[in-house]
Amino acid sequence: MFRYKRKVKPSKKILVFAAGWLGDNIMLGSLILELKKQGVKNITILNPHKHFTGLFERIAGVDDVIYTSFPKKKLALLARILCSIDLKKHKFDEIIYAPNTIKSAIIGFLANIKVRTGWRGEKRYILINNLHQNKKKCAHMVQTYVQLAHDKMSDAIPLQDCPQPRLKYQKTNLIEAATKLDLYRPNPNKKNIMLCPGAAGGATKMWPLKYFITLAKYLLEKNYNVHILGGPAEQQIGLEIEQSLNHICTNWTGRTSLPEVIDIMQHADCVVANDSGLMHMAAAIKVPVIAIYGATIPGFAPPLSDKAISVWKPIGCRPCHSKTCKLKHLECLNKILPQEILSAVIEIT
Repeated sequence: MFRYKRKVKPSKKILVFAAGWLGDNIMLGSLILELKKQGVKNITILNPHKHFTGLFERIAGVDDVIYTSFPKKKLALLARILCSIDLKKHKFDEIIYAPNTIKSAIIGFLANIKVRTGWRGEKRYILINNLHQNKKKCAHMVQTYVQLAHDKMSDAIPLQDCPQPRLKYQKTNLIEAATKLDLYRPNPNKKNIMLCPGAAGGATKMWPLKYFITLAKYLLEKNYNVHILGGPAEQQIGLEIEQSLNHICTNWTGRTSLPEVIDIMQHADCVVANDSGLMHMAAAIKVPVIAIYGATIPGFAPPLSDKAISVWKPIGCRPCHSKTCKLKHLECLNKILPQEILSAVIEIT
């Protein structure tokens, strides 16, 4: 293994530009812990996404968060210039970019941050002066983040050497939280199984709704509490599951912020999730998680936890990484039956 060590001053101030996806930002926690391991005492997250408000304060190792806002899919040069002027006051020694876009790289350049670290992307050669070139050497997504804490000439950091991200949670009473939102109150004497039926990557990452409904019915028969988690985009799905169970479940979809989801999820005896941000959240909280993979493969972005089971089927057309099934059969997901997931739940709980 060929690895250069970075020279890190304990007083060094590092700014990390956040990613655009929930799961990616949770995996970014591995980079944060790797920097802490190297002795960096001040790590700040630059968060340009309003929908991640409150998330980074819960990621272990983060010291501060700076919130800003840019219009989606626009250069918004003036807004970036103003952000850069503000960043100059903080006197950061280095900025590390999670995104590969040229838009993100403008910030550190204009802020005159001395070391600007990131992967090659969108021909931003002048803007990034500590440019990592060969992303293909990283077989796992989390490696691409941890690698940015090391010399650009180093070999890929082995997956087993990448710190597992951790999310901090506040102790809450699950029944009180449900009562406050006028939701079905779970039985305190039963185990809590939390279902996360959504995914941002399209239909090929979403286990069929009818299977989630069947699984939920099995779980009720086995005397578990059933919870449904998700954001506003999953409200309709959550409602369909709830109605199919005659409302004998706690449907949190669209009713909670990200920090509140973290606090609810700490009570899970098992989380069943698609390949999604909530799957990575469960792994980072260190509750048992069953991750269901369709068009993607668990090897690239697995749940970073020792309490995880990944479920997938060796269909010849996968992994296609497409948002829609070009063969129109979705066998990669349809062949994963509810009884199989129920058996995994029973095994892990």
